[in-house]
Amino acid sequence: MNYCRVTTSTSHVPAKHGAIGTPPQRAVPARRITCLVFGGTVADIVEACSDSLNETDAGKAPWADRKRDYIDGLRDKAKKSDEALLVTSADKIHNGSRIAADLRNYGSEFWSTFNAC
Repeated sequence: MNYCRVTTSTSHVPAKHGAIGTPPQRAVPARRITCLVFGGTVADIVEACSDSLNETDAGKAPWADRKRDYIDGLRDKAKKSDEALLVTSADKIHNGSRIAADLRNYGSEFWSTFNAC
């Protein structure tokens, strides 16, 4: 699924993380745009950090299945390069810090905004 092979810095990856995990009809165009703007290396990293890459209207797998597969993929170097693990780690740290900030600002009611499980 590589549309280009341009080596570039990984510094832009966090800004694009999540773009490929978009609704199915936009997944491939998002990857092409990421590739054209930031290069193939960044597009590969963003792709490796996504828990779903649907290219059809079939929809996403259930949340728990996607997360289980994502976590299993962390152990597989063929699925996640060291650079992708670095971006994944940074994303998790950022998410945790935002959750902590929201918990401080909004109190325990904040947890009611989650509906994944």
